[in-house]
Amino acid sequence: LMVGIFLVLTDVISKITITWETPDPGCKIVKFLQAFSTYASAFSLVALSIDRLSVVIRPLNRAGNGKSWTLIALAWIFAALFAFPMLLLFFVKEEQNMKFCKIEFTKQWMWQVYLSLNAVAVFIIPAVIIAFCYIVIVTILWRKANFAMGNDTCSNGCSPQHIINKDGQTVLQQKSKKVTWNSSSRGVIPKAKIKTIKMTFVIVLAFIFCWSPYFVFDLLFVYEQIPDPYSQHITAINTFIQSLAPLNSAANPFIFLLFNFKTVKSACGRHNRHMYSPPTTHSHL
Repeated sequence: LMVGIFLVLTDVISKITITWETPDPGCKIVKFLQAFSTYASAFSLVALSIDRLSVVIRPLNRAGNGKSWTLIALAWIFAALFAFPMLLLFFVKEEQNMKFCKIEFTKQWMWQVYLSLNAVAVFIIPAVIIAFCYIVIVTILWRKANFAMGNDTCSNGCSPQHIINKDGQTVLQQKSKKVTWNSSSRGVIPKAKIKTIKMTFVIVLAFIFCWSPYFVFDLLFVYEQIPDPYSQHITAINTFIQSLAPLNSAANPFIFLLFNFKTVKSACGRHNRHMYSPPTTHSHL
């Protein structure tokens, strides 16, 4: 929602009006909010991945809700800190009788440093942390699955069976039933949490898919690795890539709906039955 309001909407308005209509403080605030929403989106995915990792490591921990809020708060604090330079770098400048809210560097290496740091902060560091979290998650789930599949103990779900041993004595032996690896009774991850982990993983994939072309193109452009960068063909590709990045935030609600379709459908059904149910009448004798 923040990306849609502060990044996409303001960018569309600036492209329609072309000239910048607000004074210098408005320019700084808008650019700060654009950067803040971008950083907050990336850092929130990092916080979500760390939270999913803690769920896998400690599946029976009941105090996870407070930790989740702490991670989100830290993500927003770091987003504000990383976006703070926008208040200092952007300003309103008049060119050819038109005003623009822009950032200006005198040397090419300054642009290279600026865009490289932006790519590291928004994409590379979050992607590395997220990848590490999910590598550990997959490793733990794989080990727990193998443990549960090969567990021959009869702590749960066993049926007694009388057999005759080789000495002719009758003994009582426990016969194990089938073990399901996602059963929480064995301390393994509950099925609902597994679905949440899968949903988070898809959200992360959408983040990487939408943002990686944006930063790859910007870095190739600023390091002058694109031949004829101002041609019509390259400009069209740049426009498509620039519009692809904010779609990450738009895709997240659809991903949530995809993984929770039955829950949402059931909730809507209950709401409709409540709305259109006939009023109850009482007869008095």
